[in-house]
Amino acid sequence: MSQETPASVVVTRDSKRGVERARTAAKIPIVLGTAFLLVGLVDLALLWIPVRLDSVAWEFATIGRTLDALPMPVLGLGLVAYGAVRHPRVGVGGMRGLAWVLAAVALVLIALGVLFTTLAPAVVAQTPAEALEGLHRAVIRHAVQSVVYPVALLVLAVLAWRSKRSQPL
Repeated sequence: MSQETPASVVVTRDSKRGVERARTAAKIPIVLGTAFLLVGLVDLALLWIPVRLDSVAWEFATIGRTLDALPMPVLGLGLVAYGAVRHPRVGVGGMRGLAWVLAAVALVLIALGVLFTTLAPAVVAQTPAEALEGLHRAVIRHAVQSVVYPVALLVLAVLAWRSKRSQPL
């Protein structure tokens, strides 16, 4: 067995510039993603105000509109995750925290999808015959959204969890 000499790291002015460039480049998706996330969360919050949980039609419509409004905050989360992976100062703890947030959002979306599915028969029963075709399309669209978004967020959570695991906690 031959002994290998440990690799040494030489820090030069060029490598310091490279780290600074990487840090700056990683901040771009973080800032843009945070903006998308905040605007999307405001849109989502406004959908739920005022709360009228006594109305099946309101719950059904609000969950559907919530699923329709998800692209902006989900894109924001994706950009923040990408920037965090690329940022040299974000460590394993930060990435695992982000993974937990992504998984929690996915679980909330799964719960909304289940609630939406349980409300659909009652809403279909109350809908006039001439509007049923549009309602069926909406139900299909929202059912697909309630599956695709949580799966995408869970995959992103796993990727975030694994992204910097080679680094010490």
